[in-house]
Amino acid sequence: MRHYMNQGETYSSIYFINVDKEIFFHLYDDRGLIVVFNHSDDFEAFKQKHEELEFEIYTE
Repeated sequence: MRHYMNQGETYSSIYFINVDKEIFFHLYDDRGLIVVFNHSDDFEAFKQKHEELEFEIYTE
């Protein structure tokens, strides 16, 4: 019997949390990722550094 990671699921359950920078990172699958910032200034700096990326903003 073989066991596969996330068998039967369509998302990853791996998360990265940087406590010092207060950033939450979740690569959910090959379509994209979620990055959560605690401070809007950090998000603005991230956007400027990665201008080539397409952003969708969720405010929930």
